[in-house]
Amino acid sequence: MSTFLFYVEPFPIRNSFVHFYGIIENFINSLTNNKTNHQFYIYANKETIVELYKRWPELEKYFILPTKEDDNFFQSCMIDWDEGGLDKWQELMEKSSIAQDYITIIKQIYQRQPFDYIICWGTNFAVKQAAKELGIGFINMELGCSRPPFLNSLVADPWGVNGSSSISQSDIRDFDVIPTSNAEDDFLFSNGIDSSTYEAKFAYINASEILNKIGDKKIALISLQLYDDANQVYYSPFPSVKSVLETILPKLEKAGYVCIIKEHPASNIRRGSEYANLEAKLYALDFDNVIWLTYKDKNIQNSTLFRISDVVITVNSSSGFEALYYEKPVVVLGDAVYKAKNVFPSLSDFIKGNFNVERYKQKIAQIRNFFIRYYLFSVEQANTSDFFFPYLEFIGEMSKKNLSVKQIIEAYYKYNHKEQ
Repeated sequence: MSTFLFYVEPFPIRNSFVHFYGIIENFINSLTNNKTNHQFYIYANKETIVELYKRWPELEKYFILPTKEDDNFFQSCMIDWDEGGLDKWQELMEKSSIAQDYITIIKQIYQRQPFDYIICWGTNFAVKQAAKELGIGFINMELGCSRPPFLNSLVADPWGVNGSSSISQSDIRDFDVIPTSNAEDDFLFSNGIDSSTYEAKFAYINASEILNKIGDKKIALISLQLYDDANQVYYSPFPSVKSVLETILPKLEKAGYVCIIKEHPASNIRRGSEYANLEAKLYALDFDNVIWLTYKDKNIQNSTLFRISDVVITVNSSSGFEALYYEKPVVVLGDAVYKAKNVFPSLSDFIKGNFNVERYKQKIAQIRNFFIRYYLFSVEQANTSDFFFPYLEFIGEMSKKNLSVKQIIEAYYKYNHKEQ
């Protein structure tokens, strides 16, 4: 019997102490209807504990409450997000004095209630380091790189998430240890989304601005990140949303592309995002070849845009992975969980045609196959305790071993292959 600690980030994110409480919903049924012999506890700041209790009172007996000293420290971390809070959060992602403070707190939690594995959401150096020093398993979770209306996926990794994940450190040759079948991928794709989304990729775009500007020109679809998301501030070389466009739009204009720029769909719920988008838009609209889609333009689905685009450009958005279903060239400007080495062309190489298209399709078939069949798991699976807890244990055990990336890829394959 193993014991898990779900560490719900106590650091105040975006001027809120309860920013992360909703992640529990991704696997709430496994917690409230646990049919295994595994035990678990939940640690968070007091505000998050209160919200969790109000929504799911049946979790009460699993809470580990923060001490008064813990709470005082968390309160001291509340700094206005745009006036230093974002910078302090970034420090928590790497070795720093504040990370050491959180390591100390985690060790004190362990003394109060020992556990075999610790699970955290998003990049957090303190949790990973504390697990290493305690000799326990580390499980990093995050939303997967396939979102509704495609496969509603999650990911659990023994190294980290996004650009810190084990798979983001891989080379395409590492995937040779597992079989790939394009036919299986296509079957999974066609059955993994609802019919309305599948049909949408064939839809006529009823938008005169888009149709008039495109004509017979080549199309680049550009998916933007949230200005304060870890994918933008930690896993990319770009200090702002605008700076991404400053880097790529002049090159695309010169190459004769019409650029469809799409804001991140969560822009309306993130403080500061609308301003960051406006700043970027004012720069972009100086170009005659730009079509700007706001987060409100929900009538035009990604599947339709993938179909008409000649290239998809992203910092590290999930849209970059989803475009692989359409065998589109994808330029990944930052570090992404699916960005294996020697797969994706740089923007310059794509524009110049300096990459082998057929070989590229073979490579992305390998990535698609691994992610959909062996690496990503669905929210439905996460809500089945018979799957969820043994799977977390598998990830946690990998984290304690000195495995190479190739060995990790093979381990995912073997574990999930036996489940099928």
